[in-house]
Amino acid sequence: MARVGQPVGQMYGYVTDYTNGRQGFYTAADFESYNAATQRWVLKAGQLLSGTPDGLAAQPGSLRLIDQNKDGVIDDKDQVVIGNANPKMVGGLNQQFTYKGFDASVFLNFVVGNDVYNANKIEFTSNTANTVYSNVLDVMSTRYRTIEADGSLITSLSRLQEVNQNATIWTPTRNYFLHSWAIEDGSFLRVNNLTLGYTLPKTLTTRAKVEQAALLRDAEQPLHLHQIHGLRPGGEHPPRHAAHAGRGLRRLPAQPRHPVRPEPIPLISHPLAI
Repeated sequence: MARVGQPVGQMYGYVTDYTNGRQGFYTAADFESYNAATQRWVLKAGQLLSGTPDGLAAQPGSLRLIDQNKDGVIDDKDQVVIGNANPKMVGGLNQQFTYKGFDASVFLNFVVGNDVYNANKIEFTSNTANTVYSNVLDVMSTRYRTIEADGSLITSLSRLQEVNQNATIWTPTRNYFLHSWAIEDGSFLRVNNLTLGYTLPKTLTTRAKVEQAALLRDAEQPLHLHQIHGLRPGGEHPPRHAAHAGRGLRRLPAQPRHPVRPEPIPLISHPLAI
């Protein structure tokens, strides 16, 4: 995001709801019952009818974003600065070492304090109209489930609680939303080059009528320490523009992927608090 008077590289989006012990999604505890006549879950009083800005009715397992202005609706007014691509410190080191016949050189660089928008975490945890049967990241294997193994819809709160005891993430979303779950620490330490060498003693080289001989071993990027899932920060594809800094777009995910059956979600026209 670029705004007058603000630093270039800020990331603007929604905040995933991890408040009050939540895990970023609705659970069975947020609902009173299932209404078979309307085929909708009945929320408890005070809950948002939709936790996302696309107007899809909340159901167990739905992504839940924070209503920043407390108006009962998740919309553009609830977006805030959730990250900053500008690092607090950038540095590097180029050093040579020698000891008797041995020598070594190392070139490393590091970045500290910048955020990265990991777009793969959004794209590959979603089932949009065009990707409804596409594979998703393996993290979705512990998603909240509302469908039995035989394909039937779970309509019992007690059964939902039983099936989702170990659920750690929401069901795949129907649309893409930039939210804070996808913002990661972009700090890294990378050893770009490491060279080890050994110069043979003169007593050996003179016998072979060689002025000098050495054995060398070179390694390119042998070490890269970072915390980003599936990406290598500071890597091969620098942004074309400063406003794009911190984006990790359409890199192949490092985690395995698998297909997910889409969950039925009804649409509501006016998501208001009840």
